[in-house]
Amino acid sequence: MRVGQVELSPTGITAYSKLHRSQTLVAIGLLLAVLALLMPWFAIDFVLNGTREGSLGYGLTAATLFSPPDGYWVVMPYDANACRCANVGGAFQNVMLLAAGGIILLAALWTARMRGLKITDEQLKSLVAAAGLLIVLSPLYLAFALPGAFSVDGHASGGGSTYDSDVGFGKSFAGTNTSTSFGTTISYSWGPTWGWFFALAGGLLILLGAEMSGMPARPTAATAPQTGWNASTPQTWSPGQSPPVPTPPAAPAPSETPRPRRSSR
Repeated sequence: MRVGQVELSPTGITAYSKLHRSQTLVAIGLLLAVLALLMPWFAIDFVLNGTREGSLGYGLTAATLFSPPDGYWVVMPYDANACRCANVGGAFQNVMLLAAGGIILLAALWTARMRGLKITDEQLKSLVAAAGLLIVLSPLYLAFALPGAFSVDGHASGGGSTYDSDVGFGKSFAGTNTSTSFGTTISYSWGPTWGWFFALAGGLLILLGAEMSGMPARPTAATAPQTGWNASTPQTWSPGQSPPVPTPPAAPAPSETPRPRRSSR
């Protein structure tokens, strides 16, 4: 690939391409992580005799109850008496700290580079990887911590008649449970929602971008072969300047061959 009189080597082109892809992956991952902060991460659906009666979505700061038959929404902050979910709220608070920490670290890196702070390639790679790891840990932590938090708060039956013998959302992060009593069938289903998946995908993309960012920041360049110019002639010229003039060839050296003598008569 040639730009003017400069030819980019195959190594330089490959490095530039990988660097561009890594930056794109980090940018997409950061966008997904930011969107995840605004979405619910977990949901519980309640179905009565085949009709969906309610849905409880859990975001990072509050739980939202939705009743499809009535069409109303109820937002319950985790510190409200209506929620009675201090341990569940604490789990989501820790999740928010992890995810927000990764996002803030990436934002700080971007600000530092924009202001000209010198950061080596290895330092940048390590810091971006640390940010991605924090974001990935947030949904994984929730998957391990939330069932226990539900159990401690006392909201863990999952629709089973006897929680000790039935599966509930105090025992598993995702699942379903159905029970029938006196002709009434009650079903619960629970599991992660969009925020959880967005955070996981965003963190993985950032980690992948960090792994690919260990490439030279600038592509290498090779000088194009000279054609028709003397080595002392400049290779390039800028607009507004006179173009370089080829050096004329040197005059041939005088011959050393003796001339034949004329004979005198």
